[in-house]
Amino acid sequence: MTSDAVLIRHLTVADAAAFRALRVGAATDAPSAITWTPEEQSNVSLEQIAQEIDATEFQIVFGAFINNQLIGITKLMREPREKVWHKASIMGVFVDPEWRGKRIARKLLNAALDYAHTRQEILQLQLYVNVQNTAALQLYLSFGFEGMFVVPRAIRVGDQFFDEQLMILRLR
Repeated sequence: MTSDAVLIRHLTVADAAAFRALRVGAATDAPSAITWTPEEQSNVSLEQIAQEIDATEFQIVFGAFINNQLIGITKLMREPREKVWHKASIMGVFVDPEWRGKRIARKLLNAALDYAHTRQEILQLQLYVNVQNTAALQLYLSFGFEGMFVVPRAIRVGDQFFDEQLMILRLR
């Protein structure tokens, strides 16, 4: 199956179990890029997950589906406080390893950016990315994100530390 068959849509509370399962997989597959452990994510109730993925004025979660199977996710979260509500964060971009290299992360980011462009109050997007994740860095650069600074030792996995780069995209 090709990435052309991918359906990108915002998640609903009905997607809570699939979302949690994919995030457990993300924490297992990419521990240096994900801030939760598989155990932490497994212990989150489906009710809590449903609240997290339910679209609100301040957040929306997009999913990539093939044959009704959730294979990729990303979240757009806007700041709720007035002085910073011009900013939104892209968070938790993840594609199942079986489907990587098929431009699915690009499709998810396109959906998040398209949505951000419809919200006049969102003037810029920001995200953090593991500096060793060159594929993700290249993807974000291709969208026009600019690297701002590196946060040293941002994530710790056992005795190993990983740096993250803050990246910004000005929309307006």
